[in-house]
Order: sequence, then C-alpha cells, then structure tokens
Amino acid sequence: MTVQASTLSQPASYEFCNSQNMDLFWDKITEEMMPAAAKDSVLPQKEIHGNFILMYHPEARQRYMSEPLYQDNDQSVLFNPLTAYSDLIQLHPDARDYDFVSFFIDPVKLDSNQANYYVPFRNIASGINFPPQMMVSHPNDYPFGDRIAGFQVFGRKTPDTRTLLHEIGHAWCAYTTFKDPATGEHGCTDLLDETLKHWSRHFDCGRSCMEYDRTKWIKQGNKRYKLEGVAQDNFEYGDLDLYLMGLLPKEQVKPVTLIYPENNLVPLEGVTYEVKTKEISIAEIMADQGERQATNGRSEATLKQLWVVVSADHQSAKNRADSLSALQQNFPAQYHKATRNLGSLQLNLRNGG
Repeated sequence: MTVQASTLSQPASYEFCNSQNMDLFWDKITEEMMPAAAKDSVLPQKEIHGNFILMYHPEARQRYMSEPLYQDNDQSVLFNPLTAYSDLIQLHPDARDYDFVSFFIDPVKLDSNQANYYVPFRNIASGINFPPQMMVSHPNDYPFGDRIAGFQVFGRKTPDTRTLLHEIGHAWCAYTTFKDPATGEHGCTDLLDETLKHWSRHFDCGRSCMEYDRTKWIKQGNKRYKLEGVAQDNFEYGDLDLYLMGLLPKEQVKPVTLIYPENNLVPLEGVTYEVKTKEISIAEIMADQGERQATNGRSEATLKQLWVVVSADHQSAKNRADSLSALQQNFPAQYHKATRNLGSLQLNLRNGG
C-alpha cells in the first residue's frame, strides 16, 4: 500500500484518494503532525542491535502517531515517518546514506493495528508514471540528503516476505498505463486495479508481488484460464516490474497479457473462465510513458535499506528486533532471487554503527 496527501484529511475508499498538491501534505506532516512536545523535547534514545537501529522514547506514540494519516475500516495509518526520520538522522547521520528506511513499529507498546505502507519522498525514475501528487515538489529543500527515496512502515504482526518485496516495489510499481494497440487511446489503465497502485486481476503478471490479491492465471486450454493462489515463498518481480525497477532491459520484456472473463465476470480464485485476451507490448507502454530512466544517475542494481525498530520501551524494542532477526538475515537472498538475481539489497549497518 502507498500513502499520499489526501489521506490526511478524509477517509480513503480503499488505500487513498486523489490529491493535487503534495506540498500541503509535507507541510502538514512535518509541522502540524509533529506536536510541540516532539519538536521541543529530548530526542529518543538510540541503540545498535545487530543490524537494527532501536529508537525508543516513552512518548513515542505522541511523538510519531498523534494524528491518523487515515482510518480505513480495521486498518490504521498512524505512523509519521518524516518525524521519525528527522529524529533518526540526528541520532544516526549515516541514515542519509540509504535508499530506503524501513520503520518497524512495536505493536506491543505503540499500536497493534498499524497497517503496512510505503511513503515516497522522491521519484527515482521517469517513465514509470509515478503520480506527481505523491511526491514532495522540492525534496532537496529538506535536510535529508540526496539519496533517500522513501519509507516502508510495518506494524501489526511480523511481515511476510511478499509484503517486504511489495513495499519496496512501490517505489516503481504499479502505476504504468499504456497506449491501446486497437484504438490508439492513451492512458489506458487496464493493467491496474481500482487503486491505480497495484496490478489488476485482469493482468497475467505471473507471480508478481505487486498484484494485490496474491493470485496468478493458469492456462487450462484454448481461451480457458483459471485463477489460482500463489504460495508465500514463490512471489517474485515480473518482467514489467523488473523493467520499471531498472533491472531488465526493454528488449527483454515479453508482451504482457490482459485476461477478461466472458460476460464481464469478476474473476474469482479457483474458478475456470472462458476468456478474451489482449496483448500489450513494452513499446505500447513506452508510447504512453516514454522510456524508463533513472532520475538520479545512480544504478538501482544495488540498493541499501535500513531497518529501524520504533518503540516506547528499550526492552520491547529489543524483543521486536529479535523477532525480526531471522527475516532480516534471509531477506537479501530472497530479494536477489525475486529479482532473478538482477538486483541486490544491502541491510548491513556500515561499520556496525
């Protein structure tokens, strides 16, 4: 899930509503949503614990979660990563030298109902249709350095591998539209679900972690397809994901297939359908978006991610980090595999500090 501006002032229908002025979001998230007590009080305590940074403060909830970004049924988006990152770079200046910072919220001391989501800070590629209203207009005006791309926020239970892959993937996916090969119409959104931030069920994206329903299409015969679930350990990034991430050349991206059950039926898992199909080439995506280019001149083949546990209590923060330790140790290899060995992710703290 991805969070943007309008979620601050009104409920989201699913993930978030549209907004035309991200500057208002950043003004609000850095000023109004940082209580005077947080701006004026002593910084949190920091401790290096393995490859985690523990950041704890007895008033952490008031400091970082004083107002909801939005409320959506049983999911709460409360945690403000900009305030937390502002604290973090004072406590640990090397935090500026990472592409992503992942904040793991202590569900015991802070909020057991905190959702998982991605908050972008700057767009790191053109040609991916990243919504401009989700970006701060002038990121270099902030004292965060020139590398940080965004923040993953994880709450509630321990995230699974697919969720970790998914929230990183939101830095590039899934926002792209295409030029319809039949009609010549630009801006076609059939690859996307109703949020315009995940791949649609109609898109045969294989085992992509960026398809929200965790399913894939299986061909059963001529014009017959069945929707099946994907096992937890089998998620990966698809051809189009890898292209948008800057890892797969356009020449190696196979045409993608859109699958439409007859009679406009909403596809359900476990059901076989008679279908119509449509193929979309990378050329038709590029005709709508232009060719994908990195905006910062830095290779995205190797990324750095910092894992930070936020709590109100030192021991509880350590417990949370310990519960995530095996996940952290395994994740770089899982990311490498999910990118078909094209990308690597570094989680080690520099010099242990």
